Amino acid sequence: MITVTKEQRLENYPIKIVCSSVTLTVISYLLGTLVLYVLHPFLGILYLLLAVSTIIVSMKLRCSYCYYLGKYCNFGLGKLAALFFKKGISREFQNPKKVISTAILSFGTMLLPVITGFGLILFSFSLINFSLLLVYILFGILPGFLVRGNFCDKCIQGQLGCPAYQQMIKGREK
Repeated sequence: MITVTKEQRLENYPIKIVCSSVTLTVISYLLGTLVLYVLHPFLGILYLLLAVSTIIVSMKLRCSYCYYLGKYCNFGLGKLAALFFKKGISREFQNPKKVISTAILSFGTMLLPVITGFGLILFSFSLINFSLLLVYILFGILPGFLVRGNFCDKCIQGQLGCPAYQQMIKGREK
């Protein structure tokens, strides 16, 4: 089992990590908006509203129960969430209803442009549609998975109880 000593955990993440995480999120949502905008401008606007809603729901159902509420966290939302939500009971961070609801919304928001992009390619193939989907996957999805996972090792909430952290650790033990 991989363990991280208390000295290796971060009370607050460096602003460089916070900014890179926020930047990845913004790029992902803007590229996703562009994919749906190509299908129809109104769908692009709806997607952007969905993205904002996803962030708000995540802050309410996850951040408000996290150790990093009011602090600089791996995802860049700890300080922002504290402006809108009060600290909840810590054990609720692992509540399956909250975890699953947030995961479905987050992954759905991330996958909607992929599904739309494939639909555009199937029904109206063009180099622009293909390039747009490829750019979304390469710059809107992959960096988030590749970069953010590296920050989890230093997360105090991961040690206190985080389903994603636990899955990451199990994945490394194999």
